[in-house]
Amino acid sequence: MRSLLRHLPVITLAAAMLLLAGRASAAPTVSFTSTPPIRLASDGKTQIPTLIVHGNQQGVNFKECVDDTYIQFSLQLSGIPTPDALQAWASTGDCTQAGTTTGQNPTCWPIYPSNIQATSLVLQVNIRVADIVSQLFSPTKVLTYSAAKAPDVCSSAAANTTTTTTTDDAGNTVVSSGETSVNIWFMWFAPGGTTPDSNAPAYPIKVKLVGPNAPTNVAASSGDGEVIVTWNGPAGEADLQGYNVYAAPSGGAPVGDAAGDVTTVCGDAAQGTQLLDDAGFPVYDDAGNPVFVDDAGNPITQDAGCYPVYNPPGGGGTCSTSTSIDTSDQAIDAGATMVKQATGSTNAKTSVTGLTNGVSYAIAVAAFDSFQNDGQLSSVVCASPAAIDDFWKKYREEGGTAGGFCALQAVGGPGGMPFGALVMIVAGAAIARYRRRRSGRHNDKH
Repeated sequence: MRSLLRHLPVITLAAAMLLLAGRASAAPTVSFTSTPPIRLASDGKTQIPTLIVHGNQQGVNFKECVDDTYIQFSLQLSGIPTPDALQAWASTGDCTQAGTTTGQNPTCWPIYPSNIQATSLVLQVNIRVADIVSQLFSPTKVLTYSAAKAPDVCSSAAANTTTTTTTDDAGNTVVSSGETSVNIWFMWFAPGGTTPDSNAPAYPIKVKLVGPNAPTNVAASSGDGEVIVTWNGPAGEADLQGYNVYAAPSGGAPVGDAAGDVTTVCGDAAQGTQLLDDAGFPVYDDAGNPVFVDDAGNPITQDAGCYPVYNPPGGGGTCSTSTSIDTSDQAIDAGATMVKQATGSTNAKTSVTGLTNGVSYAIAVAAFDSFQNDGQLSSVVCASPAAIDDFWKKYREEGGTAGGFCALQAVGGPGGMPFGALVMIVAGAAIARYRRRRSGRHNDKH
């Protein structure tokens, strides 16, 4: 008994060390599973295509932010249950370093509304793209989570994206792409602690919210049910994959609002849905403010408090080459119908088919990048497809089968000639040639 009491302090110390070792080995961990992140629509349930850039990296573009989509991460946990808190943060740097998630100059921002409930060893966590983008370019990070309002934060972040224009050694213009790499962090915090686990994993996401500069020298010529569009591409773009051609009949987009795509609205509009008409354009009240409705379709009464809202430029009126488009607007905001895509950065011509003859169309072109961001719209040009009438077309319609060539001419254009007159002229010429040949043979006999 005395021997046991003599060794009791040693036994107690050893037991304490074993308990500490057990606690250390049971410390919670988090890692990414082998399942790559997937994309979900704004309902947080419907899977949509994942944007892959640079061969194998996940990317986020402007439209995904505006559409309020999610990225779902699959996590592998261990050491649960635990009193520690699992949280999600974003940064362009390392969130595991001291002072990055707290203090006067944090560099990380929260992207999940609360602690993540660690209820199983394999966990799927949905992160809103708008929350990732919300503080990307903010000089001062807010450490209290507040759900970002899409698409307001998307337009704001796009407006704050920095691109630079330089000249290379050969004198060529080079425009930077404006791409940013954001790390998504999942980290354990001890109860009451402000420093996360240093072994936390991060998933890199490429974010790019602006497309290339606007094409120039856009021109359109008329064809039968089509318009042939040509342009000059923007110079020196670091990321240019092709062009989208937009067209709308008179009275529609892309002609429209030069006020930009962000409008300051006062009231409770953020709690509702912006009302659009049948053509997809915002509805405005008599004072020129966008109308918002609740889930039942009832207009929302505005209160005090002002904030910016997404405001796609509308169209209207007769197409005119004097109609301008604010070059800060992205084509994706314009509401026009994208009618033709020309891939490849060197393409500068395409034919838009399936149009209605005699209708005046507003035409504009935007370049797009590898993130599928439309860039700035070009200036608007106008063109009206016209039916083409020529001799051989009419000849075949009448049952003729002979080949031949004839200059094309728009129906009703200057110098037009009735088909019957053309037939008589050609027939008369053929008879004259026959008589000359016959006369020649008769003279040879004499």
